[in-house]
Amino acid sequence: MGQYGIAVNPLSLNMLSFWPSRTKSAGAGLNNFLNGDASVYDSYNGIVKVDHRFNQNHSLSGRYFGGNGKQTAPTSSQLKEYFQVAPSRMHNVSIVLNSVLTPRMVNQSTLGTNFFLQVFNDADTSAVQRQLFLRIGDNYFSRSTTITF
Repeated sequence: MGQYGIAVNPLSLNMLSFWPSRTKSAGAGLNNFLNGDASVYDSYNGIVKVDHRFNQNHSLSGRYFGGNGKQTAPTSSQLKEYFQVAPSRMHNVSIVLNSVLTPRMVNQSTLGTNFFLQVFNDADTSAVQRQLFLRIGDNYFSRSTTITF
């Protein structure tokens, strides 16, 4: 760009800090990037079921599923620093009461609940947009914002 009299934009230089230093030494060329970073998937789950028969006409059953895990994998970037990290937690509980009320009438009462939580983040969250002079938040549409270098 210098040979054409175009100055390097300081914002562009500052944005280079988004790229990990290990990627800056690769030579320019077509399709010059091959990612060897591993995706990681962990999942730990369990199921417990308990049955109790009170008598010939009444029985109670309870079931619990619990799980947690974490995945780290590429989404829009092939750089491990920007892989998506998604820890998750799941719990599911149910209780079932079966009752034979008469030879022709049976009742089943069921109670259950579920919990699910999954959060998505970049693997490396150390980049601070304001330090990179990116206009975000309240000042995005403000014309009075002054950026100095």
